[in-house]
Amino acid sequence: MSLNSKTLPFICFFLILAVLLSGTQASAQLPPTIVFFTADTPSSLTVSDAENGQLQITLRWKTVNAGSDLQARLETLIVNTWQPLTRPDGTPFSPTDSFATLYQHPLNFAPPTYHLTIVDTAGNVIAQQFLTVPYTFDPNSPPPQIVAFSSDRQTIEIGEIQSGQARLNVNWEIAGRWPHSNLVFQQILDDGNRVSIELPREHLWIPSRGQGVVAPVPPGLSSLVQIQLRVVDVRDDAVLDEATILLNITNSTGSTAPDTVVISTSPPTDMPAPERQSQTSSTDQQIVANRPEYTIAGTIPTVYRFAFVPEPAAYGESIDIIWRVEGASSVALDVILPDGTRQNIMQAVPDIEGRFAVVLPAGTYYRLKIIMQVTNTAGDVLDMERYLTMKCDHPYIFEQKLPAMMCPDGPEQYIQGTFQEFEGGYLLRRADTDKIYVMYRGGRGFEIFPDSYEQGESVVVNEIPPANYFAPQGRLAKFWLQNPDVRQRLGWAIGQESIYVITLQNEQINNSQFTTYLLWPDSRLVFMRFTQDEMTGEWVGSGWGYVGR
Repeated sequence: MSLNSKTLPFICFFLILAVLLSGTQASAQLPPTIVFFTADTPSSLTVSDAENGQLQITLRWKTVNAGSDLQARLETLIVNTWQPLTRPDGTPFSPTDSFATLYQHPLNFAPPTYHLTIVDTAGNVIAQQFLTVPYTFDPNSPPPQIVAFSSDRQTIEIGEIQSGQARLNVNWEIAGRWPHSNLVFQQILDDGNRVSIELPREHLWIPSRGQGVVAPVPPGLSSLVQIQLRVVDVRDDAVLDEATILLNITNSTGSTAPDTVVISTSPPTDMPAPERQSQTSSTDQQIVANRPEYTIAGTIPTVYRFAFVPEPAAYGESIDIIWRVEGASSVALDVILPDGTRQNIMQAVPDIEGRFAVVLPAGTYYRLKIIMQVTNTAGDVLDMERYLTMKCDHPYIFEQKLPAMMCPDGPEQYIQGTFQEFEGGYLLRRADTDKIYVMYRGGRGFEIFPDSYEQGESVVVNEIPPANYFAPQGRLAKFWLQNPDVRQRLGWAIGQESIYVITLQNEQINNSQFTTYLLWPDSRLVFMRFTQDEMTGEWVGSGWGYVGR
């Protein structure tokens, strides 16, 4: 059949129309697809930002090939459950839409995570995407710090703790929380072991600020409960910071053991026999009247009182050591001096309660450890240790509990310093010693170098540091360039140099060692331990670290 000129245009028109119609039908059959799901986020997001819940995030998404019968749903992951996100007025989300909300911490160790689904009228999921907003975290950043840890009371009744029903409300606050860190509540027993005192809970993560209940247990022989909060890295269980609460155990008579026990140093030449409790005090009368008699061999001794009056103690004054134990056949007292020497200050006596007076000779110890040796009727000897804090000529100015064993060698000092933080540690220059101290991360000791910088000297670091890092300048730059091994360990600076006034205080020298306590520009309290080299007589760094707050 032949086509004439009149019919050909009509055939072409219908062919083109058929192609266009077929293309429209194919396009209509393409599935709805989410082409992006993003978030407008701040320049940095920390764990604290997420926990505070005050930082805004705007979620945006676009879906193509979506009909008018489709809607979008948003969820965020909290612990292990997807929780819905909705507008305040309940208006549904469109397949292409945006939503501004506040960050919520997921109460786990993952960053905030969101789930977008496109659903039909029956609720069937047509398309979905996930979005994770990572935390901003520098592995070289300072570790988290416990800025507050307290309880609602200072004592626990002995019957309560022995029954296993003791409960203690505690409050805490952590600053600078790492994403992979968590809080651990433990009790330190008399033998030095730690046990968990946490009650069962629904999830592992503990918020950085809050309050909760712990369950203390009997500590052993002592009348002191030590509750410790630790911030740990859950990846390797490394301890990042710790703080301790001390509580006294009270007995049924209401008498209380102090949280720091008094002890003495070397004994006088003539050790008098311990003085028995007199009947003049109403408290003493209660103690005597309520004392049970033990006659069963092998009874485990219980220490109800191990106290010192006065406390803190002063050198040259008489100190009374008071004890009350049950289930014991004899009691003796020893002292451990900071140099490790153990001296007996009271020979074993058969009194299960008593008072012993000792005069403290002149000394410079800040803390003294006393040991009460309790022997039961089976002949087993149990040691109970306590520390006595002494009155020093110059008190320590820092409020934190120091690891000091010696009194300060004088009042606080204020000297000019230069400080800078690096990837692998810190540089500190002291104007009084004209030395530069290199402290490596992890407290693995520090090194001391002379400062060779001359005032006005020009020092140039030719290399360009990576983004967000800094090259040292001036005297610290000269030292950094002249010591390649130190430079290799420190890396680039992660903060600008700080010139400030250092507040510090030194321990008195004891056995060729002493400790310096000083403040960094960010008010962190640091200790630096020095040991005298036997060959050269020079002071070398043997360790450093942060003092817990």
